[in-house]
Amino acid sequence: MHDSGKSFSRMTGYALLLAIAAFSFSGCSDTEGGGESISIDSVTPATASAGDIVTIEGSGFSSDLAKNVVSFSAVGVSNSTASRNTIPVEATSSSLRVEVPEGSFTGGVNVRSPFPIKSGPFDITPPGIPSNSLGFTVRLLRGDVAKIYYADSDYDMPVSTGETDEEYILILFDSASPPEGGMTFNYFVDNDTPCSSALASDGPDAEMDSGPESARIDPLLLAGAGDVTRSFERKKREEVFDLLRGGVIDINSDDSRQLSSQSAALEPQAREFFVFSNFSGSTIDPDDFTLVTADLKYEGTHTLLYVDQNTHFSCIDDSEAEALGVKFEQDIYPKNTSTFGSESDINHDGKVVILLTPIVNELTPPGGASTGYIAGFFMPGDLLPTYVPTGASNAMEIYYSMVPDPNGIYGNIYDKERALEVIRGVIAHEFQHMIMFNYRVLIFGNGYNGTYMAELWVDEGLAHIAEDVNNHDESNIRRADLFLNDPGNVTLIHGGDDLEGRGASFLFFRYLGDRFGEGIFRDIVQTKKTGTDNISYVTGIDFKELFADWAATMYFESRGGTPVDPKYSYTSIDMAADFEPLRVRPSNICGSPYTGDVKSYGPEFLLMEFTGPDVYDINISSALFGSMNATLIRIQ
Repeated sequence: MHDSGKSFSRMTGYALLLAIAAFSFSGCSDTEGGGESISIDSVTPATASAGDIVTIEGSGFSSDLAKNVVSFSAVGVSNSTASRNTIPVEATSSSLRVEVPEGSFTGGVNVRSPFPIKSGPFDITPPGIPSNSLGFTVRLLRGDVAKIYYADSDYDMPVSTGETDEEYILILFDSASPPEGGMTFNYFVDNDTPCSSALASDGPDAEMDSGPESARIDPLLLAGAGDVTRSFERKKREEVFDLLRGGVIDINSDDSRQLSSQSAALEPQAREFFVFSNFSGSTIDPDDFTLVTADLKYEGTHTLLYVDQNTHFSCIDDSEAEALGVKFEQDIYPKNTSTFGSESDINHDGKVVILLTPIVNELTPPGGASTGYIAGFFMPGDLLPTYVPTGASNAMEIYYSMVPDPNGIYGNIYDKERALEVIRGVIAHEFQHMIMFNYRVLIFGNGYNGTYMAELWVDEGLAHIAEDVNNHDESNIRRADLFLNDPGNVTLIHGGDDLEGRGASFLFFRYLGDRFGEGIFRDIVQTKKTGTDNISYVTGIDFKELFADWAATMYFESRGGTPVDPKYSYTSIDMAADFEPLRVRPSNICGSPYTGDVKSYGPEFLLMEFTGPDVYDINISSALFGSMNATLIRIQ
């Protein structure tokens, strides 16, 4: 229950603290800070672009640069999330010279000067008292990007234009959690600007709407996606998470670990494995596993590759199987471990097992491969033998793969050459999952705690990066094409296991790698933080800011134009050449409102057109409980 008396006391005490602090600081020197007496009289020039230097005249400033924070706010100083803050480059008690920060919108300018000393025995620093606010106009040049974030569902955004007709891309995304019963937020964009005939949406820019209507996907590129795979992956994840909610068991205890009896230095040529074989069953129930015998086809320093003895000779021969083992040993293993980290070794043999078996083929119903199929998987239960009963765990580092099936012996036809290429990509993909599980459950969770398990979109996104660093990008590109066809209808962080979502996560993590270096992938894996908190932590940047930067990058890379800041670029992929074009909607909102729908953390790209010099007030609103964010790119 809310205690109004206590709330009033706290508020009164805080106001009193500010009043006492202001009185105490009224005689402070110039280097100590201005306290409540800080004020601004003028900003020169009153119109500037990001990177320009402006001079702020006033009183009560500090000559200590770090004690002056200049806020460029799009909607007024009360909304801190709508502000771009910066430290002056020069300062006296009456004058500040400051660079207009990248991302600023037209709005107001004020100065905040923090209190100079600690207050009271608890070492609390009260917040700085802001100065008055003066209007300031930000002129966006071609290639400039302005960004603004809100915690509200309705706001006005001022945009200042010049003498000539101008075009902008407005990128909207809703950062609120998905609404109950769905994933979509309705939004409205409105202003009273008349359209220039030269910029009418049925003119030369009408093709901006042309995204891929129905990207044609080779069925063999659908491995790891589609309804079949989504339900399987979710089942594995949910069952293992439920398993880890149990009591504390020391998985590192020799008495509690179910070790394989076949971990001798010299590996046997034939070996038995439990393989999950009932798609509708449980991934931790021995009744849903089949015992198979497989022959060793390749042994390396880190690798054991086996092929099920029941595999038809037309599916894969010894040389093809050996080539897969060599590929993992010499390429995939070193690339994945250097990019993400190390796998576990619960049976102390130093090896990762790859098992090719038609049991995996049979998990996909006949005819189901046209909409997605199970090509291979890693089973967490294999690394949790303490929890999983005998018959449902092989107690070793192992992942399972389909076999090529050019004759459809096991239900679906998989061309041998194409299937072998897919299997190589799947091995890289699943090995990343194994590495992630090692850090998040076996190391950070001590083998029994699922608190640090990576969110699905992060785990899958990095698994697609594993495909990328191993030069298996065809499926990544085709999935990304589906996302680019309608990006506002794809959530980045609340899905992660459909084709479009995987395409989005690949593009997002590829952007992080290009911007921060590929060491960022190892950092993401090897931290206890999860989800968006993890990304913000390893980059040092608010996730909404990164999301907006990524969205702007996709526009520049797909549709052209030169960004002022090089951070809005990919260095490892060529979106214009290799991907379908990003869908940009010719919103034609000049003179009439535009409405649409977006999923949470799904970017919507709208073409906006203005004619003549003015400051235009754009109203953006979303459904109740929404939190719409806006990014504006000047393109003409």
